[in-house]
Amino acid sequence: MPQQRGQLGLSPAFSADLDPWLGTPGIEPTYSGGGVNSGMGTLAVTGNRWLDFGLVVCPTRIKTLVVVFTGVTSGAAQQATAQLFFARSVFATAGLTPQPNVTGTLASTPFVPTASAAGSQFPTNPSTNLNAGQLRGAPINVGPSSAGPINGVFFLTPADISDLQWEVPVLGVEITAPAAFTGGIVTVYLELANV
Repeated sequence: MPQQRGQLGLSPAFSADLDPWLGTPGIEPTYSGGGVNSGMGTLAVTGNRWLDFGLVVCPTRIKTLVVVFTGVTSGAAQQATAQLFFARSVFATAGLTPQPNVTGTLASTPFVPTASAAGSQFPTNPSTNLNAGQLRGAPINVGPSSAGPINGVFFLTPADISDLQWEVPVLGVEITAPAAFTGGIVTVYLELANV
């Protein structure tokens, strides 16, 4: 059976679409709108170095990624960066695909925005997770290199992050810095392009 976009081929005789909202095999939902804003999350950053936002279903191409820093501080001047994360569903762990004579399972709880001092929290291990995704492109500088406090709204477009020009089923954003932040809040939004 030839594979179509968004399909998993788990055995030579079977493949199924992975529903980005449910994390289970199903039919891809339709979407009729565009130009809407979606909040990817807000995180208090104190003591953390990795800020993982999303995962958000993207039914169309992304027009702008908006990063809002409110009172973000560090022990010394450092440059925060943003990098995209592509996934197949909004879940931290996708459900198991049904096989002949084997019932599939539902997905775990949706991935929630997470701040960590230990490392990225996005699902990336393909041997244990059907929703394993990947960081895409090079990290892009966000805001000034400063100890802060940093207050500002920073707009990133496909001119800044070339991978924003592609349609992806589910998007996350990871903001990192060389050392842990000491205070403040970061919020990320995305604006979808009109269809």
